[in-house]
Amino acid sequence: MGSVREKFIAALRSAQEMAKAVSVYVASESEGSKFEVGFVSAISEHDLTLACLNARGELDGSLVIRIEDIDVVELDDPYTRKVQLLHEYVGSVYKAAETFTPGESFEGQLKRAIDEHLVVTAEDDRGHRFTGFVCEHGEEFFVLELLNAYGAPDGRAIVQKACVIKLEVDRRDEQARAFLYRYHYELKRLLEP
Repeated sequence: MGSVREKFIAALRSAQEMAKAVSVYVASESEGSKFEVGFVSAISEHDLTLACLNARGELDGSLVIRIEDIDVVELDDPYTRKVQLLHEYVGSVYKAAETFTPGESFEGQLKRAIDEHLVVTAEDDRGHRFTGFVCEHGEEFFVLELLNAYGAPDGRAIVQKACVIKLEVDRRDEQARAFLYRYHYELKRLLEP
């Protein structure tokens, strides 16, 4: 049946051949258990070199670790697939850096989010965070069509404006969720007969 080390090496080599991202969990004395996502760029009997990806799918340098320090190799899980998809379309996901121009106030940002179909994250005074498309706003509230971390519809939230302490509009995390939503839901609707 083989050892766990042989199983890890076989799985990592297979991922390398198929150019699939993997998540590798490594125990660290200083940080406890943590994981890294990336592509296998080199593998030997003793070590693994991973071309790391950050949560936004952007390249984030390389990591070399000993095979014996690996606790878990995760393949085809939703998070790893999400990061790989963001990487594959990174140029389409994120807007090019823009120069600063004066913007709109809170009300203006809500209107802009509706007009431009942008994803926002609203944080209330209790630390609750809600992310999604603004579909309606009134004098005292606004309504979000929520998106989960994978860009899937996740219900609706009616948010009281007076409780919002922070509104993030079209930042990188919001751009990623918008892309994932468009890729998995809007694009599929367009392609259906």
